[in-house]
Amino acid sequence: TMYLNFLYYPFKELAFRLMNLYQRCMALGEIEIGLYSLSFSLNLSYYGGEKLSLILKSMEELIELMVKHIKEGSQIALLNKMLVEDLTGNPAGDFPDFGGVIR
Repeated sequence: TMYLNFLYYPFKELAFRLMNLYQRCMALGEIEIGLYSLSFSLNLSYYGGEKLSLILKSMEELIELMVKHIKEGSQIALLNKMLVEDLTGNPAGDFPDFGGVIR
């Protein structure tokens, strides 16, 4: 249903709804669905005009959680984080969650 919501709701509202879904899923123990909801929420926050520094901080927390629970999802979150770092002009270059420096 999230993909249909793109047609009717602004990005900020969708990001807010997905953040609420993330919080509910984590409270119920649905970790995978919750983490994917958080990932989509952060992506929509970016397109909705949220501050990049806030998105970057949240993406770092998301990657830490995804590395523990969903390996394939963490790679996508890492690519999103690299995009935001490039936009802020502050590429870190090392990712301790993945075992060191990625070049």
